[in-house]
Amino acid sequence: MPDLITIGHVLMDIRIFVDEFPKADEEAKTDKLSLGGGGSAANVAVGASRLGVKSGFIGSVGFDTFGRVLLEELEHDGVDVAHVKVDTATSSGLTVIAINKKGQVIMFGYTGASDTLFPSDLNKNYISSSEHIHITGLSFDTALAAAKMAKKANVTVSFDPRRLMSKMGLKKLLPLLHYVDQILLNQEEAQELTGKLNLKKQRRFFLHLDRKQS
Repeated sequence: MPDLITIGHVLMDIRIFVDEFPKADEEAKTDKLSLGGGGSAANVAVGASRLGVKSGFIGSVGFDTFGRVLLEELEHDGVDVAHVKVDTATSSGLTVIAINKKGQVIMFGYTGASDTLFPSDLNKNYISSSEHIHITGLSFDTALAAAKMAKKANVTVSFDPRRLMSKMGLKKLLPLLHYVDQILLNQEEAQELTGKLNLKKQRRFFLHLDRKQS
């Protein structure tokens, strides 16, 4: 069984490299294109596996070519995909990433099947068998269900809310944070949750919150 299980998005990344971004109604030619698996939760599982950690992934892909390729790439990197859902009704998620010669990035995202992972799709025994789960890119209900399953089995939990869930606000996220051991935030996300601009004040806020919950 995996020592680490990540739960969240797996997406096909389509990267397009251009000299300059086109203006409205213009076309930018490219002679460099790459395709490969992405998605925050899947990336963590792959990175950990490459470092020698026994890793598993729980997510959802479509019953299509991209879905098959995403699963094959995860397996190639040694990630257990036995509990990945295959959604026959929704296409696999993808992100189109345009990168210009200055390194600036524009992204267009379609989450697709990645957003069809529901609490009923989670395997309690599988989650309980791990030492740690990392949650990111899920709906609130699915994230909460996964965290509850983990904590009931004394499995530690880390949570990356990303910008979308950070915008829900601290009050709505508190029921989930009660089951979380580590929360991973950038400064913008910390500002969304705390309402504070200063990094030290953000840190004090979360330390105080941790003492209140313990």
